[in-house]
Amino acid sequence: QSGWSDGVLIDSCCPLEKQHEWAKELSEMSNSKMKMPVVCVDRILDEDILSSVCVDNEKNAHDAVTKLINIGRKRILHISAPLNISIGALRYDGYKRALKEEDINFIDKYVLKGDYSAKKAYMLMKDALKDNLTFDGIFAANDQTAIGALKALKEKGVRVPDKVAIIGFDNSFPGTLVEPSLSTYNVPKYKMGYEAFRLLLNRMDNLQAPIQNLVLEADFIERQSTNINAVGGWDLTRW
Repeated sequence: QSGWSDGVLIDSCCPLEKQHEWAKELSEMSNSKMKMPVVCVDRILDEDILSSVCVDNEKNAHDAVTKLINIGRKRILHISAPLNISIGALRYDGYKRALKEEDINFIDKYVLKGDYSAKKAYMLMKDALKDNLTFDGIFAANDQTAIGALKALKEKGVRVPDKVAIIGFDNSFPGTLVEPSLSTYNVPKYKMGYEAFRLLLNRMDNLQAPIQNLVLEADFIERQSTNINAVGGWDLTRW
């Protein structure tokens, strides 16, 4: 019941074309006493209407692809997240921008449309290998996707990172358990939750507080899927 809540933290997978409408609806929510503050976590619905805390998905994706290019990879696949959702679209845009800046032609068939799951990425990678698609790098929209691709490559006997280097996104703990371990971008989840709740408390105390959109740093973590000599290491602390 809305009357039981004083504020909302939300991580929404709203389609791009409905984001403004959804943000407006959320901004007008109220409980039985007053208007209810809402803060978005991990994405921006509408920066003029709702406060948010996220990382720069476009920039980090651009940097990931640039790192692959800088280690000599020129035929880079992108296994995307759903492109009608903001995070998927932003990471896809970053992929394209990095290719453009390095004068590498964008090739539509090098974008494999995933759904965040390891299973879908595994099947997409098996199809790409069956079709003899030539590539030497993969930027995956998240770690589960990267792990699914890695499994298909290993089954086919494709050496990672010798023949194909892989970078994921999110720093999910299974990426430390696979062989080779997965290079990725660390999304600071604890800090994201902390800052989002801080913003929410501020707005609960003062509904007239200005809208804020905080962008946190997502650090690159180099592991063996891009550098075989990198430290692997299991991370069992987040089971």
